Amino acid sequence: MYPTFSLQVVLDYRSSLVEALEIELAQLMASLAKAQEVLENLKENRRQLESALRESQLGELDLVHISHIRLNIDLVDTYIEHQEQEIIKLNQQVEEKRQELVKARQDEEALEILKEKMIEQFQEEMKVKESRAQDDIYIAGYYQKMLKRAQ
Repeated sequence: MYPTFSLQVVLDYRSSLVEALEIELAQLMASLAKAQEVLENLKENRRQLESALRESQLGELDLVHISHIRLNIDLVDTYIEHQEQEIIKLNQQVEEKRQELVKARQDEEALEILKEKMIEQFQEEMKVKESRAQDDIYIAGYYQKMLKRAQ
């Protein structure tokens, strides 16, 4: 039976922290993917409005309709700009969370290494004790044989 690792509570905490950070990173990445999808939809909407504007400029001109289309294009451009800013912000958050996760994993791994070294040291000590015990048994057996021969 191995002795208890004195920093096991800290190791457990680090492991749970890594798990929480992995979940947070996954949520941020999902938000980023959704934001990119929204941006693509907005760009597609803008292309459709541009196409509608070109079509409305053929033949007889309806200036009110053209004006509405241009206002819609300007509005979509504003939404696109806001969405691009949101994506930049999310990318920064993802990168920060990724760095935080890497640091937490390194801390956890350092504790795991300490635990493994403690176990290896314990096993080595047990081998030495076992070897000494085995030597004592052989010496005692040899001593018993010598006593029997002497009698």
